[in-house]
Amino acid sequence: MLSNSFWKKYFQVYDFLNSIIPYQMLLDRIVEKLEVKKSDVILDLGSGTGNLAVKLIDISKSVYAIDYSEQGLNMTREKNDSIITLHHDITKILPFGDVFFDKIVSNNVLYSIEPQFRKLVVSEINRVLKPGGILVISNVVSGWSPAKIYLEHIKILYKKIGFLCFYQILKIIFPTIRLLVYNMIIKSAEKGRGLSISEAEQVDLFVNAGFQVINPGEHVYANQAVLMVLKK
Repeated sequence: MLSNSFWKKYFQVYDFLNSIIPYQMLLDRIVEKLEVKKSDVILDLGSGTGNLAVKLIDISKSVYAIDYSEQGLNMTREKNDSIITLHHDITKILPFGDVFFDKIVSNNVLYSIEPQFRKLVVSEINRVLKPGGILVISNVVSGWSPAKIYLEHIKILYKKIGFLCFYQILKIIFPTIRLLVYNMIIKSAEKGRGLSISEAEQVDLFVNAGFQVINPGEHVYANQAVLMVLKK
């Protein structure tokens, strides 16, 4: 298991992803699929540094961001102190009452949870989500490649601004290298624990918990992740 000091360093560089086009597109797609209403109370499950929560708080009544990382939650509060942050291990019972949320989002979280805890996580999502509530969840695919995400960014940027994109690439090269190294460490640790999740496993987990699959799997994040939309 990776140390808290590692995750602190990782989250310090993680927000560099906000400048990467496929990441921007992924967050926008999650928000679009959630179909947020102003009256919605939303949970960002495994919120990291709060990038999704920041997008959601501008268009919804209230947003709760829950994560095991104090560093990530501190960064979330710095971005927008209207977001309600909770420090909690999501492999345990969630600190909310039944049918509390209108919508739930979770980005690149479930795949990183050890298989023996996944049923509990899905059961808790089901418990705290209102009947008819929507869940939008995205997870990287098995064998995902961070390098492909950055290559896709360069391709899109080149189409937009041509050779000027190489100036932009020079500006991002050092944080890119740092993040790639951290991602390699994470992938190595997850491989050692055999962590990944297939589309079929995700569908089975949620269908067995009583969810209706609205969108069974849309490839996003430079085809390195699959996004699903489910309804309780």
